[in-house]
Amino acid sequence: MKKNITYPYDADRLTAITHYMGKKDLSLEADLIDFTDKAFEKHVPKDVREFLAAQQQPAPAPKAAKPKAPVPQAEPMQDADAAKQAQEGSATDTDDTGDSYGASARFDRP
Repeated sequence: MKKNITYPYDADRLTAITHYMGKKDLSLEADLIDFTDKAFEKHVPKDVREFLAAQQQPAPAPKAAKPKAPVPQAEPMQDADAAKQAQEGSATDTDDTGDSYGASARFDRP
C-alpha cells in the first residue's frame, strides 16, 4: 500500500526547483522517492526491511487438485429367485402374515 507524504515548503522555491529540474527532464517526485528509499535503508534495521519485502511478495497460488476418475458403479445384486421372477414377469407379494407368495401361490389355510 502506498501513502502520500505532504509537508510545507516555500512556494517560490518549489516553483524554481520544478522549473529547473523540468528543463533537464528530471522529476522532483522521483528525487524525493529516491531520497526516501535511501533514508529507509539507512534507518530501518535489515531484519525489518527483509520482513516487509517478504510481506509484499504475493503468496504462491495453491495447487489445483487433479480431478479423480469416476468410479464405475456396480449393478445391484439380485438373488436367484428375484432374478427368475423378473425374467418370468411374475410379481411377488406378501400376505398379512408377512409370508411371500407369487401369482400362482396356493393357500392351504382352513
